[in-house]
Amino acid sequence: MDPSATGLPLVPFLPRIDEALERRRLCVLTAEPGAGKSTLVPAWLLDRPWLGGLKIRMLEPRRLAAAAVAARISELLGEPLGRRAGYRVRSASRVGPETRLEVVTEALLARALEADPLLGDTGMVILDEFHERSVHADLALALLLETRRARPDLAVLLMSATLDAARVAAFIGAGDPAGPAPVIDCPGRVFPVETAYRPLAGARHWEEAFADLLAAEIPAVGGDVLAFLPGVREIERVAARLAGLTAAEVFPLHGSLSLERQQAVLRPRDAGAPARVVLATSIAETSLTVAGVRVVVDAGWTRTSELHHATGLERLVTSRVSSSSADQRRGRAGRLGPGRCLRAWKETEQLPARPVPEILRADLSGLVVECALWGARDAGDLRWLDPPPPASWTTAVEIDRVLGLLDGEGRPTEIGRAAARLGLAPRLAVLVLEGGRAGDAEIAAEAAAILEERDGSGMGRDPDLAARLERLRAGGGSPGWRRAVLDETRRILSRAGAAGAAAGSAAIRPVDATALARCLARAFPDRIARRESDGTYRFVTGRIARWPGTGAAPRGSSRPMSTPARPPEPSGSPPRSRARKPSGCSSPSRSTPRSCAGTASRRSASGSGRRAGWCWPSGRGAAPTTPKPSRRPCSSACGAREPASCRGTNGRADCSRGCGSGRRAREPRLSTTPSWCDGLRSGSSPGWTSREDR
Repeated sequence: MDPSATGLPLVPFLPRIDEALERRRLCVLTAEPGAGKSTLVPAWLLDRPWLGGLKIRMLEPRRLAAAAVAARISELLGEPLGRRAGYRVRSASRVGPETRLEVVTEALLARALEADPLLGDTGMVILDEFHERSVHADLALALLLETRRARPDLAVLLMSATLDAARVAAFIGAGDPAGPAPVIDCPGRVFPVETAYRPLAGARHWEEAFADLLAAEIPAVGGDVLAFLPGVREIERVAARLAGLTAAEVFPLHGSLSLERQQAVLRPRDAGAPARVVLATSIAETSLTVAGVRVVVDAGWTRTSELHHATGLERLVTSRVSSSSADQRRGRAGRLGPGRCLRAWKETEQLPARPVPEILRADLSGLVVECALWGARDAGDLRWLDPPPPASWTTAVEIDRVLGLLDGEGRPTEIGRAAARLGLAPRLAVLVLEGGRAGDAEIAAEAAAILEERDGSGMGRDPDLAARLERLRAGGGSPGWRRAVLDETRRILSRAGAAGAAAGSAAIRPVDATALARCLARAFPDRIARRESDGTYRFVTGRIARWPGTGAAPRGSSRPMSTPARPPEPSGSPPRSRARKPSGCSSPSRSTPRSCAGTASRRSASGSGRRAGWCWPSGRGAAPTTPKPSRRPCSSACGAREPASCRGTNGRADCSRGCGSGRRAREPRLSTTPSWCDGLRSGSSPGWTSREDR
């Protein structure tokens, strides 16, 4: 391979990268998008003498990026995909006996380390796009640093366009007499990108204004347009609006699409075909080149999952994109020629510098199991770039013990080891394994697949899983949804070593609701609730839930539940126009504000003189009458932490998903979707995040 023939900006820096890795076996590389980090560098390093013929494992944050990068590397090597360079992702692989460069998704490295803790067949591991800081990337780095203690010859290369290189270099080089790892910065990009700001205004919903901006830009582009939106619902709304405004073809691009459909979007359009508009989530931010794109239009929003400690549930939060992510998005316009980037916000608006690492905000139950398999029972047993929050770690350990994945000493159980091999979220893995043990493997695999994939059943907010399963078996729902669920069901059954008629059978079989309930109860034991005489539901954890709206739900209703801000009033109680302290409340205050969510249950571990997570903290007095301005997604008048039933944003009683919790938001202003809202990723059940992009 002749690197100079590519004309990429990284070509002059290749000898420096080679020398740093040969001498230190550690390196941090930063370069602009399109400079050749993900493709040219690994292809160049493949035949370096110091590797000794060993493999290179390259980690990508998403399966689409892994497949696309492997294809481009094979093209640079002049070989078919799967010969010396290939890829492995959750649902597919293209490798062969000669493959020495494997591009894999980040979650798969833990499986390789479980099988061989020393990675004896590997000479170098590359962590690409490390700035995204997923839980799997942080775990991979922590485990690699442990492996290097026994194998100092194992090279580790971290790459990104927007990484805090000095901090990372100091961290991975800590304890090395030579000091921090070498940092190589490659300035410059192949083509310039012009940046302009076009704040949205004049529409009731921001998606309408965004679609108008796209429609106005298409005639002047001379190429395809790549637009970034926070989620699938926004993509659907913008696509519907564009259908009446332009003749351009509109293509969605998000993680719930099959790998084949994702790859089809990356291919160039046919000669004479109309211009394309690709509406994408953050899946298209990094390591991808969408053929024909000359303009990027960025809505400026992103959607991430966060753990709510008061309820133990994960929820999706829409917030402003970080400055580093916005730069990554802009770089997509300059991959194939001079480009243009339109940003739908004011130039003076201050964006966060970098996204919050996933390890600081997400459910860590899967991470805790992976660490236990490695032998680390406590977060302090490994070196972390950002240590997991103690509260999140403790919550995750409790969940894993309840599920039977860990024993009382924090060691992985037999089912914990089997669950890790399935490649599913902990609860879904337990659903499949326990269902198989009880003879319900088929329905358990189908249920897990439905919960893993984004909902396309056409049932809207109805949370009835049995009805979705009936619709799947009857051939209902969207074709893409059925195909994705059936493919995932086959994969689950194959990995679990079971067989079932669900994997592609055309027969319409009745759904055994009792078997389905047994499977779900094993995976969600803490979500089992008892119906009380007043129509509310009391969970085994002690929390109370009711059906939204006035009063309790009628029997047989399938409307979603939400957690109330306060317990039900006892018979004869006066109206809540005045705040009253619940009976048995430990708060020294004489009254509890209306946002108090609790009953007398258990004392707070913090010793604040209140029931944990329930009552007004001692010494704070009554709640203020006006909301405090805050970036917290809370509409409570008290300005304190968000009550369990809060559905608003900074004093606004709205929900960006239109789920009925309030009026529809005009824009996603840091809004939080309630845990039962259909705006959740793929109809995911509360308590985990589906790994749709991995």
